[in-house]
Amino acid sequence: MSALVGDRIYPLILPQNVAYPAMQYQRIDTPRPHTKAGPTGDANPRVQIGISATSYPQAKAVAEAVRMAMKGFPGIRGGHRAASVICEDDRDDYEPEPSPPVFRVILDFTIWFEEG
Repeated sequence: MSALVGDRIYPLILPQNVAYPAMQYQRIDTPRPHTKAGPTGDANPRVQIGISATSYPQAKAVAEAVRMAMKGFPGIRGGHRAASVICEDDRDDYEPEPSPPVFRVILDFTIWFEEG
């Protein structure tokens, strides 16, 4: 994936005059399930990744690389064990301004992991 976007991965918003393709990410929410006995210790954040490019095929290619890299990822990140990563949704978008137009693909992932 770094071959496609390099280090152009940003939290929340893309900077002005960014080189394309580029990505931004944000955490939408983080539900923490409870039972009658109390918290389960699990977290289920929803993360959104937006890919922006100057052509639709390029945006789709980066989005597919991201989806495949995240697909079912079990492992350890930030000291937490991820039980699963699921791509719940993806959609296309288009911004005619600024010029040249920007094509976007937005991916929504849910992640299950143990907090502690």
